[in-house]
Amino acid sequence: MQSWLRVSQRLHTLNQVMVGAAVGSAFSALWFVLWHSLVQEAFAASLLVRIVVILGSSVFCGAFVIYMIRHWLKDE
Repeated sequence: MQSWLRVSQRLHTLNQVMVGAAVGSAFSALWFVLWHSLVQEAFAASLLVRIVVILGSSVFCGAFVIYMIRHWLKDE
């Protein structure tokens, strides 16, 4: 739905949307493989690794939300 919307509103071309989908799929597959081969065992075995992963994810998500709110307010 989002891909069709981006193309129909002429924000992106069909080729751009297709390349974005391919790149996003490749990165998600890479993330899945790296998580299962490198992090999953350490995550399950160590409390410190769990804390680092969860805090890192929380900080990243919080920073992204703050960035988006500032960006939206800046445009208006």
